[in-house]
Amino acid sequence: MMIRCLGCMAEYDEKLGLCPHCGFEPGTPAESALHMQPGTILDDRYLIGRVIGYGGFGVTYLGWDNTLQQKVAIKEYLPSEFATRAAGQSQVTVFGGNKAEQFSGGMVKFVEEAKRLAQFQNEPGIVRVFDSFEANNTAYIVMEYLDGEALTAYLEREGTVPVDKAVEMLVPIIQSLETVHSAGIIHRDIAPDNIMLTKDGQVKLIDFGAARYATTSHSRSLTVIIKPGYSPEEQYRSRGDQGTHTDVYAVASVLYRMITGITPPDALERRAYFENKKKDILIPPSKNCKLSKNQETAILNAMNVRIEDRTKTAVAFLEELNSTSPVERVAGKIKAIDLMKWPLWAKIVIPICGVAVAALFIMLFTGKIGFVNNLVNNFTMGEGMTRVPNVINCSVDVAQIKLDTQTLSVIISGRETSDTIPVDMVLRQSIPAGEVVEKGTIVELFISAANQVFPKESDKMPNVAYYTEAEAMSMLESVLNRGATVTCKYEYSDTVANGIVIRQSLEAGTPLDTIVENTEITLFISSGLGIEEVTPIGVDSNNTTSKQGNTDIATIGAEDNTNTTSIPNHILSDSLRIKDGKVNLDIGESKKLTVIAPDGEALTWFSENPSVATVDNNGSVTGISAGKTVVEVHFIRDEGTYIASCAVEVAEAEVVAPSIRLSYSASEGDYLIPDRTMTIKAVTSPTAQLLIWTSSDESVATVSDGVVYAVSTGSATITAQFVYNGETYSDSIIVHVRSVAISNTSLLLSIGNSKQLSATTASENFTLKWASSDTNVVIVDDSGFVTAVGVGEASVSVSATQGRNTSWSYCYITVSAN
Repeated sequence: MMIRCLGCMAEYDEKLGLCPHCGFEPGTPAESALHMQPGTILDDRYLIGRVIGYGGFGVTYLGWDNTLQQKVAIKEYLPSEFATRAAGQSQVTVFGGNKAEQFSGGMVKFVEEAKRLAQFQNEPGIVRVFDSFEANNTAYIVMEYLDGEALTAYLEREGTVPVDKAVEMLVPIIQSLETVHSAGIIHRDIAPDNIMLTKDGQVKLIDFGAARYATTSHSRSLTVIIKPGYSPEEQYRSRGDQGTHTDVYAVASVLYRMITGITPPDALERRAYFENKKKDILIPPSKNCKLSKNQETAILNAMNVRIEDRTKTAVAFLEELNSTSPVERVAGKIKAIDLMKWPLWAKIVIPICGVAVAALFIMLFTGKIGFVNNLVNNFTMGEGMTRVPNVINCSVDVAQIKLDTQTLSVIISGRETSDTIPVDMVLRQSIPAGEVVEKGTIVELFISAANQVFPKESDKMPNVAYYTEAEAMSMLESVLNRGATVTCKYEYSDTVANGIVIRQSLEAGTPLDTIVENTEITLFISSGLGIEEVTPIGVDSNNTTSKQGNTDIATIGAEDNTNTTSIPNHILSDSLRIKDGKVNLDIGESKKLTVIAPDGEALTWFSENPSVATVDNNGSVTGISAGKTVVEVHFIRDEGTYIASCAVEVAEAEVVAPSIRLSYSASEGDYLIPDRTMTIKAVTSPTAQLLIWTSSDESVATVSDGVVYAVSTGSATITAQFVYNGETYSDSIIVHVRSVAISNTSLLLSIGNSKQLSATTASENFTLKWASSDTNVVIVDDSGFVTAVGVGEASVSVSATQGRNTSWSYCYITVSAN
């Protein structure tokens, strides 16, 4: 039976198990309890797939329109500040009080703007909206699915874009902005991460208004819609004069980043320099790339700090970019305050008021008085600083990833009960989202716990992770009553606070009827970061304490257990640690653990369950059979044994399902020019299958044994398939036939060396134009003659234009000193 994959929405035979196209496994749950489960049906029409994006205001899912039989993107209105969702449920729960009012007001804006955007079906520069509706106590927008990548990813890979190409890429967006602006719609969040580059060459602006639907005068979430470098100064004020000029500043900033490779300085920082009689800190783009005087003037006019000096409309910005007549520079300035020019009364009154204001600020900063701050704080970040993300209602894994991305450290400090946040999700963070702090700052997380913290009667092993040791032992009373032995081991942890349970040896949810007398269960308790180690009372030389039934067992001393004196508290200046907190292996796979240990100490390794994994004297762990174990390393000093451990999980070797995957192997990537060929690489499992190749449009390209022959300009889908055990498996790839191809796709040159590049076009009626992405590295003349002038990397492009159609080809060049 054919089923639809919820990871890519392709159809495949259910017998295969995993999707042969994307590897998605049926039944895979949503990454977060806040998200709808894949497979949910909305409005009796739309099938929900995996999450393709989420933030503080909503979630975007891959979807399938069962009526039109096409992939779509479905955006769900879900501001985490005002609402949540219980795990496994579709219905959204809205918080009470003022939050319910703000949620409702935001949802009205969400639906209204979607309906207004739906009228712009033929605008090439914005994502198309197909449908909007309310369900599950919230609202949804159905949009076209854009298969491609964000401009952010493109720029991270390419660095810069040639000026003319960058302008051409943004023309559809600028033109479409003029159209939607005329209808009273402003985007307010234009930045590279909201511009999509599709595989078929389109450039589209996405996420209209998503960041402001839930933003009211009472919301703390205004920080989310600020994009430093791209947001003009009026967006930093809750009642700022926002309009078409706001989007003009942002799109000009995007163009600046594309052509220079530099994110523009923050708008408020620029204003601060103006007010202190300093020059604009925005470096003219001509300092970092080659562009015409008019192009530079157009960008600078559009990026003026003051609204009064800035280009007002998108069409005016485009006209200045493309003008053949000189464009006048509007040199915006903000006059610095000059006390000498004030009238006498102001010179007397203002300083007195200034003293009062200074006193007010002193009281505010010292905490003597305070007020609710609904504005954006900490607009600029200095070197070594970062902004704290919102991780409330995230799983621990997702929270750690988000904080790690911002170069912040995580400490889990325990659990707290909650009526609104699902169990095992982050309930509270010690530093509020949006605050600017030093990189490396520790953010404490508190995890949501069940209302009944200490279930006295249970038929399953409870999850005691992130509880205190005392709480965990209380929760395990029913386990102890069955005669099991619970042992606590103490180890250093970078992520779990001292005295908190890190993990447990018996998996949570294990039926208690499988536990027999003397079953050993180990709780691994954090001893903190490993700088100061205080040995708990009742801890033995192996750093363990045990409890069996109602009898405490405390073994204190060295290996012969004859020493009856307690181990003294001590400080480890050179602590023993294993960097790997957990290792996942396949059977037969090995990995060497990385250890931090004092010099000169003799280390001893052992595995708690050698039938699962063994470890040699060098710390190399090898998987033996499927299961879980713990590998430990010890060294002994006079005061006792020091221990560090690492969890090891060994899995059965994965059985690979029959599959085929196509990829480009030609140097020119996914495009050709007519009368040229390229080879498509096919990887199959099992290998060496007999493949049948087909082209969706032989007037564009034909294919034989993986060799594609370009016939004429256009796009064609190349498909390869094979039959295995009576079943057919296939994969497809798109080939674009364009108008120009460069003679070399990459070059290595030394300073002073030159190379003649040539370009082949589909006919003689094309106009060629050559350009360098960085003239400090290479220069190129009108004939394609390249000269290396400086050490670095750059790309030389050639564009072929015929009428309104333009194609590009690139040569990537690395220049060395000699």
